[in-house]
Amino acid sequence: MTQLPQPFATTQAVELQNALLAGDTDRARSIEELFLPPAATSPERRKARLDHLRVVLLFCAHVHALDEGDTATAQLCESVMVATCSEKAIHAVAAGCLLHTGLETGTLHAEDHDQLAALLAWHDVSNTMKAVVTRIEKLP
Repeated sequence: MTQLPQPFATTQAVELQNALLAGDTDRARSIEELFLPPAATSPERRKARLDHLRVVLLFCAHVHALDEGDTATAQLCESVMVATCSEKAIHAVAAGCLLHTGLETGTLHAEDHDQLAALLAWHDVSNTMKAVVTRIEKLP
């Protein structure tokens, strides 16, 4: 069977993840520039977008490593994430993951439900967004 080539964005995401985990910040920065949307015009918006990109890539690598039983790589991903990403970006991605899971399943365990509510409050999201969480059943 013929293997299709990986899309450019996919290969660059893997390269970025590898550069971050190897501590190659120069290479990581050059790859990150490829992902910045044109709307990221101010330095603050650029930094926020890059923070979110790093968190998503490192979080995915962390989860995959845990799934494969590779706790050393999972710990490395977590360490690099904490060292290179803002707390706000980490919380935003965590909230997004919890919100996605809750909306997809219709339920969240009480601890996750409370964490999602706290993260949304911390980010000062709109009441409309907070109301979405009330539609997710809180399990014991």
